[in-house]
Amino acid sequence: MISLIIPTYNEKENIGKLLTLISNLKIKNFEIIVVDDNSPDKTADEVEKIAKELPLEIKLIKRRGKRDLSLSVLEGFSQARGEILGVMDADLSHPPEIIPKILKELEKNDFVVASRKISGGEIKNWPLKRKIFSGLATFLAKTLVPKISDPLSGFFFFKKKIIEGVKLSPIGYKICLEILVKGKFQKVKEIPYVFKDRSFGRSKLNFRVILKFLFHVLKLHLWKIKKFFG
Repeated sequence: MISLIIPTYNEKENIGKLLTLISNLKIKNFEIIVVDDNSPDKTADEVEKIAKELPLEIKLIKRRGKRDLSLSVLEGFSQARGEILGVMDADLSHPPEIIPKILKELEKNDFVVASRKISGGEIKNWPLKRKIFSGLATFLAKTLVPKISDPLSGFFFFKKKIIEGVKLSPIGYKICLEILVKGKFQKVKEIPYVFKDRSFGRSKLNFRVILKFLFHVLKLHLWKIKKFFG
């Protein structure tokens, strides 16, 4: 089975369309786990409504307490039944139509990252400030995983076995980086996609998110050093 985790916070305007697009792909042995961080816009209610209308296995997890995207994803992982796990955003910036291609690549790879940074990939409609931050953040992330062009992607699938027995403790939004550093995989593949900025809702990027990212990179470097010295 394949389990796709979609973390949400105030995505009522987007989640229904996304789930419909995924349903139209008609992927077999497929479940979607939406993990909602107690959205005040009633995203969870919208998920429950659309789940009754679509021929798609949709599970809703309503989180309470501290809002955190990575913790939402980890909770989704813990309740997933699939041997293949995937993560994507709910804001329609990740094109669901490439999911079949990603799954095809997983037949001969352990980890597949949808990349904005390789040939054929692109980012559309980002302001200059966000492009600058993304470039600097990618540079820092590549000090950990230099062979991956887009280690900060939020759109990826992998075989569940690569995180079995691995303690994941991501900080903030970049759980892909956490798995790329700690995961027990042999083959990783990147495929290009065009990232389109959200049409509805607001970006979650702010100064606090930036600080969390910097601390996360530092924490992963310390983890690698500790592992190297045994």
